[in-house]
Amino acid sequence: MRSPNPFTLARCVATAALALLLAATAPAARADDLGQRAYALDGNALLTFDLRAPGTTTTTPLTGIAAGDSLLGVAIRPQTNGLYALGGNLGVNTLQLYSVSPDHGTATAIGSPFQYSDGLSTVSLSSGDWGVTFNPAVDRIRVVNDAGQNFRVNPNTGAPVDGDLGGAGGSVTGVNMDGPINGGTTTVSAAAYARPAANAVTTTIYTLDAATDSLYIQNPPNAGTQTNPTTLALGGSPYTVNAVKGLAMLPGIAPAVSNTPATGIAYASVRKDSTTRLVTIDLPTGGVTDLGPIGNGGPGIHGLAVLGESASHGRPALALIGSNLARFDTATPTTTTSVAVSGLTAGEQLVGIARRASTGQLLALGADASTEKATLYLLDPQTGVLTAIGAAGQLIYRTAVGAAYNFPASGYGFAINPTADRARIVTSVGWTARANPLTGAPVDGDTLAANVNPDADISGLPSGATGLAGAGYTDTVGGATATTLYTVDASSDRLYIQSPPNLGTQTTPASITLNGSALDVSTITGFDIPAEISVATPNTVATGKAYLATGTAGSTKLYTVDLSTGAATLLGPIGIGNQVSGLVVGIAPPPYAPLPTPTPALTPTPTPAPTPAPAPAPTPTPLAAPALTKLTVASSRLRTGKRPKGASKKVKTGTTLSVSVSTASTLTITIERLVAGKTSKGKCVKPTTKLRKAKSCKRPIAAGSITATAAAGSSTVAFSGKVKGKALKLGSYRLTVVAKNAAGASAARTLSLSIVR
Repeated sequence: MRSPNPFTLARCVATAALALLLAATAPAARADDLGQRAYALDGNALLTFDLRAPGTTTTTPLTGIAAGDSLLGVAIRPQTNGLYALGGNLGVNTLQLYSVSPDHGTATAIGSPFQYSDGLSTVSLSSGDWGVTFNPAVDRIRVVNDAGQNFRVNPNTGAPVDGDLGGAGGSVTGVNMDGPINGGTTTVSAAAYARPAANAVTTTIYTLDAATDSLYIQNPPNAGTQTNPTTLALGGSPYTVNAVKGLAMLPGIAPAVSNTPATGIAYASVRKDSTTRLVTIDLPTGGVTDLGPIGNGGPGIHGLAVLGESASHGRPALALIGSNLARFDTATPTTTTSVAVSGLTAGEQLVGIARRASTGQLLALGADASTEKATLYLLDPQTGVLTAIGAAGQLIYRTAVGAAYNFPASGYGFAINPTADRARIVTSVGWTARANPLTGAPVDGDTLAANVNPDADISGLPSGATGLAGAGYTDTVGGATATTLYTVDASSDRLYIQSPPNLGTQTTPASITLNGSALDVSTITGFDIPAEISVATPNTVATGKAYLATGTAGSTKLYTVDLSTGAATLLGPIGIGNQVSGLVVGIAPPPYAPLPTPTPALTPTPTPAPTPAPAPAPTPTPLAAPALTKLTVASSRLRTGKRPKGASKKVKTGTTLSVSVSTASTLTITIERLVAGKTSKGKCVKPTTKLRKAKSCKRPIAAGSITATAAAGSSTVAFSGKVKGKALKLGSYRLTVVAKNAAGASAARTLSLSIVR
């Protein structure tokens, strides 16, 4: 919004003398543990859960869905971390994009319902399973389904992207889908892009198909071609499913080159044995780990989206820098990606940007100081294209006698009220007003006076202050029922609450300080409040931190500011210190938190019987399966001895595994070498002449195992790549770790690595 703004090893019992060294750590969260939150649908209700405990869900019925629409899938938008859903009315073959608020259970339509044409008639939509995901590199939604349909949607407008059936632009009449699903299969029903993070440079779209029980790479994406088939397997045996319901990835999964394989895991929602379950899939091998049912595992559960914390622990942000829009991570603001802004009305300057809570759209304010007019715009954060909302220059405010209010060249606060869905403008010349984000028209602040008036003159500032230079609302989520409008006075370096907002009265001043001393914000250029900052009562003090940009050209820095005390914390320069003219911060993923330890139920003391016979002891409750929440490898390529002459220096001898378990468990680590095979009767077998034309696959051959006792918590595991003192052969390997607790319940995870020279 614009303002001139480990496991701890007790002992190791080896069934094969594998050279593993276990380094003990405390059971606290590791530094590289990252927060996450997962979403799925059950009919038109939203399920929220932790990936580590999918059986525990929170169900939120969604309101605002059009009559006849059924939600087909959900996805997280990396550009802002907002949640979106695609709805469809299969009776009339229309689709509708929605912005979803998990906090308040609202779904707000973006744009209008739309249809696709095949060049001759309206396309009939699939009544089966759908996959919805965001391409992080271009900020567009990709949709696939089990009928072979493949298309894109613009999240800024809710409009379909014309794909011309995968052909040249304009080659097919009407608005068409992309090329149909083809190649290895024609029935994929879930999709997910790797590296789902803002400013992703490379990405690969993976798809999942129940008909072939395989994972694919869709390449090219717009052509719908399914490549690189990888058969699903669990413990070396084929893993078959009845249906695929969703696919998602965390931000750390990143291919080196777009449309090429990545390493790591994906999360999938699958229907198996009459239960909807959450599983992980190892991307290189197709190895499956079953994490358990999602909620009650019911048949209506579908879709999967994951909001994951990045390694930086920051959040996505946007800033106006001159005629460019910069995108960056608040934890690393010096690294920016910029795009030129286009479509601004001649004579105007961009003076503010803000996120509209109900739809997740980015709005911008352009003002012309010479004509005393302004325009409200829809801004595409990926392309920088501005689209005027309504007529250009229609924002004009006048006095009762007709004199136009001055739009200054700089010095604004611009924000969107989440409860009223109206744009708020405050100025450095002392007036405050509203605008309608639906029409772009001004809101009359005094309907009893002639002309369209602003709300009021700003009051309550110290002597000598002329106006405000920053504004931001709390509770910027769809369905909010309370909010507080914070403002910034650049002349007194203070934070205020504007209450009542329409009267412009500044209350509850708090001096902005840095390390106990006053922070000069006279050159404030951006101010925004994160969506999760909330108040129970309107116009009251909030708990949390806002973001503030201040400084002149070459010295602009990003800070957080405590909304209760005004205490600021420096995060760093924005870019090379570029002066900005507006700031918007995205939604933060939840921080890492250990799963709560269940509180044992108290066993009531039995009432003594009249006979001396003792009451029978209660039957102990079986232990739940351990949560094997993490299995990663520091380097997936290693050698087993000294580096041969001429071999790459980048490859190290041995590697390190990282493991996390929730309860004390026995770990069995099984090592399998993956060799070439051919698919026959649903199995991967040894190649023969008869099978030369069969689909290739990776066939596991046992190479050894180890058993260890582990306490709850996290650990590192040194792996030398040797079994019984003998080095493993060169090639690809799969390691399967099974954690089994005292009750015999178990969980498993797999990872892949390669032994090289």
